Amino acid sequence: MIALRPAPAAALALAALAVAAPDPAAALEFERVSYEEGVATDRVFCLHEDRVGFLWLGTMYGLVRWDGHEWRTFRHDPRDPASLSNDDIVTIAEDARGDLWLGTYGGGVNRYDRRAGRFDRFTDVSSGLQKRLRPRLRRGAVAPLDSGVSKTY
Repeated sequence: MIALRPAPAAALALAALAVAAPDPAAALEFERVSYEEGVATDRVFCLHEDRVGFLWLGTMYGLVRWDGHEWRTFRHDPRDPASLSNDDIVTIAEDARGDLWLGTYGGGVNRYDRRAGRFDRFTDVSSGLQKRLRPRLRRGAVAPLDSGVSKTY
């Protein structure tokens, strides 16, 4: 009889478990969400799950939030200075306070202030925003560059 050393035996046991384990993808279910249900487009550029479990989608037609029960879309409104500066949301980051920072294509950066329920716009590339944001974001920073957005590390 051949005796296995502990390391190969452990590796063999792990391999057997991996083969016998159920496929996690087999349990996934997908459901289409229509425009009428609250998602304005199928052009999603980025996703972010925030610290409270909300799912945020950056789309070509605004910012979409799924709270587990309903969809809500935030859009640019030229008559409302507390709305998004631009609907093309290409990147989402969350800072230490839980506010969302949104990089847009052509509209600079927006901060979603959760407590106030409004957006603050940062579209001036000479504002030094990049240096002010770097310490506040957990992963990478977004900052206005020309009329678009730049990500720093």
